[in-house]
Amino acid sequence: MLYFDGFDSRPFLSAVIAGCFISILTLTAGPVDAQEGEDPVGATRKPLVIEEVVVTARKKEENIQDVPISITAFDASELDRAGIRSLTDVAAFTPGMTFSSLFGEFLPVPVIRGVAPTAIFQENNVAVFVDGVFVAGREGLNASQLDLERIEVLKGPQSTKYGRNAFAGAINYVTARPGDELESEARFTVGDYDKREARLTVSGPLVKDKLLGRIALGIDEWSGSYSNSISNVDIGGYQYKTLQTSLWFTPTDALDIQWAVYLSDDEIDDSARSTVAANCEDRFWLNNGIPEDNVFGFENDQLPAPAKVVDPATGELVDNLDYSDGPRPQNFCGTIPSQPDNRLAVNDQAVGEERELTRSSLRIDWDLDWGTFTALTGYSKTEQSALSDSNMTSDGEIPFLYQREGIPGVAGQELMYAYQTTVNTGDETTEWSQELRFSSPQDEVIRFD
Repeated sequence: MLYFDGFDSRPFLSAVIAGCFISILTLTAGPVDAQEGEDPVGATRKPLVIEEVVVTARKKEENIQDVPISITAFDASELDRAGIRSLTDVAAFTPGMTFSSLFGEFLPVPVIRGVAPTAIFQENNVAVFVDGVFVAGREGLNASQLDLERIEVLKGPQSTKYGRNAFAGAINYVTARPGDELESEARFTVGDYDKREARLTVSGPLVKDKLLGRIALGIDEWSGSYSNSISNVDIGGYQYKTLQTSLWFTPTDALDIQWAVYLSDDEIDDSARSTVAANCEDRFWLNNGIPEDNVFGFENDQLPAPAKVVDPATGELVDNLDYSDGPRPQNFCGTIPSQPDNRLAVNDQAVGEERELTRSSLRIDWDLDWGTFTALTGYSKTEQSALSDSNMTSDGEIPFLYQREGIPGVAGQELMYAYQTTVNTGDETTEWSQELRFSSPQDEVIRFD
């Protein structure tokens, strides 16, 4: 029996047990009225219905509860309700998934269950597919999510179904299919930081009972939430201009042919980022394979006084505080300071990235008496070029120390501050794919795919 500061808990526990017993009786008696179809005030009760969620995680339509895979799925209504517009938003609503893109869209990294790529500039461990077609070109992973029916995030190894790039998982985008009736929708969104979005969708029959079509147009732009302290160039914003269209041809009840095209012309600002000076974990330069701590005569766990360098402004010897001639810190330890007033610095040359995406797929499903034949042809092309800020400093500048030689009467060194811009002259990634699959009837005792 429990006692608290002289308080006898027995009456208290008795009251709790009695309350639980009364609650159980109430819950048990509750359905008696429900059997009559009405509640005590005479209103008809609606039965509780759990909506069935259909996914294609195993390349066939199944109830998500019947699939032995850990899946997070978002249908069109959930995407709209949650305001999901990018992979960043998908990760925010998906347990076990993170997403980062630190340099515009140059280096998008989706990570599922902590399995990050071992070489960050190489291929990811999470594969992205649109209507079953692999997205070739890493810079095109995080594209405009226009007119989607569903997004599926498959967690854990999926290499048997989706190839070696799906070692940690796969993300499957399913675009909306045209309907049997003519329908259209227009949406407009306006928000802060110059947020503007417009979407127009038209869907319906082109040839009755034979050919259905759907087209969606969208423009989505935002200037970013950070102010530029040195120029008028936007930071962290974007503009997506997107066209998506599809045709669904059913010449017979046994044959379905689906063709889809996605086109996007995007302008993406330089990403919002800044550098933080390292302050711990010393790194030592190597001198012919010998650690320079031996050259300078100190132990690995001891940091010597900074070496002396000549100040070009005064000509005097001063401490070389950044250890540029030898050992220096390489990591940051402690709490990273926040950026005050949402202000960053990007030089006026760093206008960001220009990207063009082209994707197309042709899917043929032919139902036969002895199984289903499926052919999926895919095409994916990513083109991009960019100008990005390489300083990542609070004032947009970085010091350069020049050594002058052979010029009479001129000092040997000169210190100047300049902007540094990385120029990406453009790259292109193109991929064709062809998948052929035959599935036996799924209602038989023995099945294969």
